[in-house]
Amino acid sequence: IAIQIPDVFQTNQKENNYSNTTFCRFRACFYLFCCIAKILSYLIQAVSRYFITVLHRHRQLLTYRTNIIMIILNWTLPIIIACSFLTSPIGFQYESESHFCTLTSKVFHTSFTLMVVAFVIPVNIIITLYVLILKHTTHTNRVQPSTITRKNNKRNLKVYRNILMLLGIVLIGGTPYLLCILINKFSATPWPLYSMAVLFITMAAIVESVTIFLTNKDVKRIVYAKINVFQAEKTETFTIETTMKTMTTHNQLKKRQTITINA
Repeated sequence: IAIQIPDVFQTNQKENNYSNTTFCRFRACFYLFCCIAKILSYLIQAVSRYFITVLHRHRQLLTYRTNIIMIILNWTLPIIIACSFLTSPIGFQYESESHFCTLTSKVFHTSFTLMVVAFVIPVNIIITLYVLILKHTTHTNRVQPSTITRKNNKRNLKVYRNILMLLGIVLIGGTPYLLCILINKFSATPWPLYSMAVLFITMAAIVESVTIFLTNKDVKRIVYAKINVFQAEKTETFTIETTMKTMTTHNQLKKRQTITINA
């Protein structure tokens, strides 16, 4: 979002000349890459959870090498998908309604392809994997009703709930853009909906970050520890400065007393 801020201040006189510049297309491509990477990160997490919970007997799927491969795919696939839309001369452009350089929803074949490849398919795979995980967890609780198994499954279910909650936020963020695509197919989209599409994506990113902080105890502990260290350092610095000022004042008074006695 930060790289798109200059677009907001573009004037109407510059729109026609600015709409197809290389820099505008590059920023739109980078913006698209970030959005795709976010969605695919949830897909990678779902696949990893599926390996750990359901396919845990296949040890080769739980190795460090497998995790590295999934991380590499999480970054390379968004790059490939985002850059592939550069082949369209009209896909990436400046939208005067939203004041953003983006993969415009006005071009149906590129925007609809994006939603299918980077939104609909990953989301459906994620939902399917978590349904299978939930089914496996429920079956395990019935077959192995031990305390340890129940505790582990309860912890896993809590993690899945948090991830699905974050996925729901992402789905809400992408809905206005999908509406723009569908409406543009049959008629002109009202200009406020373009701004809503950008606003929802931005707000989804903010709400997601806040949700991660509130639902992750490790993150909260690290942040609070950093705050406490900062406060401790600030207090220590203030104490040292106060002590030095007190000593300086004391020395000055002592010198004045010595001068008075000598006089």
